[in-house]
Amino acid sequence: MYNNAKSLFILALALCILAPAFAQVPGMFQPLLLGGCQPGTVIYLTTADSSPWVNTTGCSTFTVQTLGAGGSGGTGGPGAGAGAGAYAASTGVSLPAGGSYGFAVGAGGAAKDTASTAGNTGGDTWICNATTNCATIGGSAVQVGAKGGDAGAALGGAGGAGGITGTSVGTTKFAGGDGATRPSGTASGGGGGAGGPSGAGAAASSGTGGTADNGSGGAGGTPANPGNPGAAGTEFDASHGSGGGGGGNTDGTSGGGAGGNYGGGGAGGAGSVGNASGAGKNGLIRLVTVN
Repeated sequence: MYNNAKSLFILALALCILAPAFAQVPGMFQPLLLGGCQPGTVIYLTTADSSPWVNTTGCSTFTVQTLGAGGSGGTGGPGAGAGAGAYAASTGVSLPAGGSYGFAVGAGGAAKDTASTAGNTGGDTWICNATTNCATIGGSAVQVGAKGGDAGAALGGAGGAGGITGTSVGTTKFAGGDGATRPSGTASGGGGGAGGPSGAGAAASSGTGGTADNGSGGAGGTPANPGNPGAAGTEFDASHGSGGGGGGNTDGTSGGGAGGNYGGGGAGGAGSVGNASGAGKNGLIRLVTVN
């Protein structure tokens, strides 16, 4: 009895000493140390999270979905609407359990409240299978990534282009919708809708924001004074999806509507304090465990 108890104590002590070392080796004893892989677990990474992401799920294979951020509208005269973020996804992405992985979630273009000024471009979103070669969406370690939308121009300039698929990364890619040029001298252009798992985001039509995700995402905002914001998407769950574009103003002196969560483009605005252009919405990363 004494010898059995002594042997169990030594074994337990050895496991306590070695477990931290095992935990640093991707895939090694992870199901035991991390509680085992639970397929279908959903993890969201947002602009509030810091890179790198440490995989403590016990799983090593994921479905990964990304949304680029929307740009903000331009001002003055009034301005044009901005483009929305693209969508990119891949299945069977290898991110071994216990490892650390670099990522970036694009920030939405900030609203502008100065006259005759172009908006801000939305940031790109991506995730890597390492922490090196991961500084941009073009890095060699990037596994999945979606481009952000372009800014709306000032005065009578063009609407911002939606995030493109050509430099996005993934097996499934859909573009973000384009922002609209101002429809007249007294109204601003709407923002584009974000791409999503069902398809591309719609371009804004005059002052009406584009609907996201081929009609499955958030609706575009309607023209008003100030413009109405785009609706948030709910394709992933009640709080996450592809956002619609913001609606423009109709009087040339009011603000533009913001894009919807996530990735929606902002509308143009007048460009004065309290009458800013619409802000673009941040991007998003969605990870779903497979095995």
